[in-house]
Amino acid sequence: MTKRILLFRHGEIEGGTQNICAGSTDAFLDPEGIRTSLANIEFACRQGLDYVATSGKKRTRLPGIHLQRHEGIPHFAVPLFNERDFGERWEGKQWLDILRHSREEVARWLRDPLHAPIEGAEPAHRMRERVLEGWLGVLRDDFDCVALWGHALPFSTILNDIEGAERWQLQQRLSCMHEVVIENDTPRIVRANEVLY
Repeated sequence: MTKRILLFRHGEIEGGTQNICAGSTDAFLDPEGIRTSLANIEFACRQGLDYVATSGKKRTRLPGIHLQRHEGIPHFAVPLFNERDFGERWEGKQWLDILRHSREEVARWLRDPLHAPIEGAEPAHRMRERVLEGWLGVLRDDFDCVALWGHALPFSTILNDIEGAERWQLQQRLSCMHEVVIENDTPRIVRANEVLY
């Protein structure tokens, strides 16, 4: 039996145009983020979804709530899929301000966002462990097609785990979609970083 998992990255958030670091910050989508999310929701509606899982953050839960209310598709918020908590020094701050105080740390993080340590932030290995715990939970479920709305670093973690390589770092557009197909219990990426709007 073939299973499909659609991974949708959230859209632009309030304050996003000011280049704010918003890992664990619980920001709403801005009007552009809502527009692009609606395009993804329309696509998802045509896929015969069994359920929608989202992170626990407002910017990802909006599509899940919409699909449950208007299409009757069950929605589950799963905090295991939350974005990395970047800590007090970075969270909610503008990237230019972060660069002024943490240039070397930012440079290390940009070179290796899935592993670089950040003072006061959630350790990268803990983020990876929790995200993969959530991912394995989804893989164990009985479904034909599910959608997961989430964030760049958790999706990079999942995609790297599937490919067994460190190819997926930050090259994910806002509101992009990745499609994973599972055949004989083996997941493979069949579409990546696709924009539907």
